[in-house]
Amino acid sequence: MIDQLLDQTKARLEALGIFNDHLTAADIAGIEEVQQQTPAVSIIYGGLQITDNAQNGKAAKVSDRVGIVITERFNEYDAATLYARTAPLIEQTIAHLMGWTPDGYTNHLTLAGAPEPLFTQEGFAYFPLEFDIARVIKAS
Repeated sequence: MIDQLLDQTKARLEALGIFNDHLTAADIAGIEEVQQQTPAVSIIYGGLQITDNAQNGKAAKVSDRVGIVITERFNEYDAATLYARTAPLIEQTIAHLMGWTPDGYTNHLTLAGAPEPLFTQEGFAYFPLEFDIARVIKAS
């Protein structure tokens, strides 16, 4: 189910022409920034949170977290230019995913709180976005 969610999210972003890669958090940590192409849009599975248990533990309501990281090189720009270049991509990504219901799900993606942007000494800015989607898991 998770692979299907990530694959569908990738396809949805590719249709906009704004997708670069499907990565894990470890993948992002291992990127050699000097080789990073920007702007970049990456998908990360952010884990599963249990929101409720039912039927004596044989069913659980869970929420899958999908992380999107938008990366831009900023050493070439001042802060105002960086935000002017990045804001439309962030807004387009949010608008395209918010409220979308992937195949196989009965609920839609909702925008969730995300960490603050990260700015590295190497001159890269990482803008995280996070979305949640609820589903039910049942014991077999």
